[in-house]
Amino acid sequence: IQRGVREPQHDAVVDANFHLAIADASHNVALIHVMRGLFDLLLGNISRSLERLYTRESSYAVIHAQHQAILKGVLDRDPDAARQAAHVHLSFVESTLRELGEEDVRQERSQRRLHGLLDLEANT
Repeated sequence: IQRGVREPQHDAVVDANFHLAIADASHNVALIHVMRGLFDLLLGNISRSLERLYTRESSYAVIHAQHQAILKGVLDRDPDAARQAAHVHLSFVESTLRELGEEDVRQERSQRRLHGLLDLEANT
């Protein structure tokens, strides 16, 4: 994912291929087979996630830096660094998506309360 341009659909393809390349670099035949078999599912999931994550301005730069750290670990042949960077990345995505979901719930609740107050005023 390159800096500057935020196109969730394009970035999802790049991101999914990045994940597939990491699996290939593992030389784990079972993992590679599973990742290739689930590629379309992975792509759809990443696409939906990026559309949500990109609603936060900072997410784009954070994800890019996390991918760079994972790649550095792989290129340096440092599995511990790559594993730690992957853990940081997955934790960030999970927690950010959870926070965004919680924000949506709060907004929906506020909208319902507002509509309830407006309905109450209209009926009085």
